[in-house]
This record gives sequence, C-alpha cells and structure tokens, in this order.
Amino acid sequence: MTSPNFDLEVALQRQVLSRALKAGDPGRLHLRFDAAVIQRYRELGGSQIVRTRTVGRVALPGRRSLDVSISADGSEVHLPVRDLLDRLPEDEWQHWVDHLIVVPFSATSRKCDRRPPPVSTTARRRRGRDRTRLRRAVLSGWNPPTRP
Repeated sequence: MTSPNFDLEVALQRQVLSRALKAGDPGRLHLRFDAAVIQRYRELGGSQIVRTRTVGRVALPGRRSLDVSISADGSEVHLPVRDLLDRLPEDEWQHWVDHLIVVPFSATSRKCDRRPPPVSTTARRRRGRDRTRLRRAVLSGWNPPTRP
C-alpha cells in the first residue's frame, strides 16, 4: 500500500506530463535539483531568498527572480525547464546542471536514441538564446553519431 502523499505526487506528475504533451511544450516539465543549488545565491550580496515550507523565491533585485517548489523534506527543489531557460542567464546553467538530481534510466535506451532534441528556430529567435547548449549540458555532452 502506498502513502496518500506518494499517490498525490504521482497524479500531479502525470497531470503535468499530460499537459506538456498536449501543448507540445516540454518547457512545462519539471527538473529536480539538490537544495544546495540555492546556497550560491545566499552568498551573493543583495540577493533575497524567501521561503515557505513548499515554495521559495530567489531574487536578485533589479535583475531577475526564480520561483522554485520545495520537496516535503526540504532536500530538493524543482522548477519547470522553461524557467531555467527564460529566467537564468546562460552562465548560471552549469551551476544548476551540477546540482541536478538524476533519474535513473536504461543505458540501452540512451544508446538507441542518439538524436539531439529538436530545436525550433522560431523559439531560438524569440527567446534570444541557444537552447541547444542547455540541452547538451543536461544530456552530459551529447555527441552526434558519426556516419560510416
């Protein structure tokens, strides 16, 4: 028998995935990070960190803010991929990648799918960023397959 909290979390994650698939927007999907990722911002002068038991905001007044959800035990934070792309400068992406909580998956599936994720030219222009860099960082240095 599973706990009610676990069942609720599964239902919520399935709902987020379903909505992202229907909208064709993978930016809605959440990534999980070790809560230590926030420490960097505590050490910055002028930063503001506001937190409740379940959500938090990291703000650098006049520059940017980032909202995160906090796990029940406080050991993890999570946020949509879109927020990383839209609200953080590219030079901070690697810091977040370093704190990513990796979800295990089959090594066989990784070998089978060597294609890079599709990148929309329109989205690249609209956002003014090269999303491929973050995707490659998250995919641990994706290398395209070589042709014989």
